[in-house]
Amino acid sequence: MFAGDKTHLPGYGKNPGELLGNVEFLRQHAEEAGRLLADNRVMLDRYAALNRYPRFLNTTPPNILMVGDPPWEDIVRARRLWKLEVAGLVAGGRIDEAIDLIRQDARFWRHLVAEPRIGLIGKLISASQVASNLQMASQLVHAYALTRIQLTALNEVAAPLTAEERSMAGVIVDEFRQEQQTLLTIGDPVAQERLFGGIERGEKPTLGGRLSNFVESRFYLPMDTLNRVGAQYHRLIELDGHACDRFNADQLAFPDQMGLSIGMLRNPVGKTLAYMSGAPLRIFTGRMCDLQGFQRLLALQLLLHQRNIADDQAAAFVHDAGADYADPFTGQSMQWQPQLRSLSFGAMNQRDRDLLPWLL
Repeated sequence: MFAGDKTHLPGYGKNPGELLGNVEFLRQHAEEAGRLLADNRVMLDRYAALNRYPRFLNTTPPNILMVGDPPWEDIVRARRLWKLEVAGLVAGGRIDEAIDLIRQDARFWRHLVAEPRIGLIGKLISASQVASNLQMASQLVHAYALTRIQLTALNEVAAPLTAEERSMAGVIVDEFRQEQQTLLTIGDPVAQERLFGGIERGEKPTLGGRLSNFVESRFYLPMDTLNRVGAQYHRLIELDGHACDRFNADQLAFPDQMGLSIGMLRNPVGKTLAYMSGAPLRIFTGRMCDLQGFQRLLALQLLLHQRNIADDQAAAFVHDAGADYADPFTGQSMQWQPQLRSLSFGAMNQRDRDLLPWLL
């Protein structure tokens, strides 16, 4: 859909930054940036068409294993140019138009992130774009004297995440279905011989392949493993439904220690696989809690501006703002740093922490 477009511009294409960085880039490279946008107008128009589509739904039946993904790389590359176009509107003083584009884009990506069958990659990409919209809105509020009407318009971008937007349940179900296929393949000696022995490539079976087959044929019980892995994933879905202020405690409780007990004598390979299977998905549940933190930061920032809260009153206001404006992991108030005039929270992921603090 987007393939073949040239979007590279030195200093922008690899690491475009967000709104303020893009505005500064435009000021220094106005001619090159204008040419880049003109050369890729078809790509931008196609992205806008996706953005406006009211029923961008994944209608894959729940009993069908997903086999493909949308062209995420091309869509994200188009959005990188879209961000440059938004920066051009801001640099030109067309703030209302920029806000309208951000609101429209936020609706699109929040619609996608709520899709239950979007897949793990799609969920993470969509969450990243939602966070990007929140950050762009935050920088706009920080750097420009917005009117009350403009601040109110950005409330839509900062609306609380719905349960569907934050939930990883659909992703967890799809991940289990895919892992189910892998676990059954591991239990098939012929498939194992092809996978590790190189039969399909006309090679002689390797020592590692023979050893793997030997161990698994004697110490691997496929259905017992599937039951154990299924229990792990069921537990993941249960924990995913908890509020984010329970995330840290849940993280310590899952998974239980495997241990080298006498019980390991039965199906040790399967028990090892079950122990390893679901734990990484808890990290992505944490990323969704980070996203909730960014949403609450913007909502609190907008509230501070709408109420015209003075700096010497900001600490008390932030402390008393309430649960809808609190750190999602602790339930405590956001961190107000008076020296920087900034807001922050205890994000779980290092990449998310690198985006903090947000200047008021």
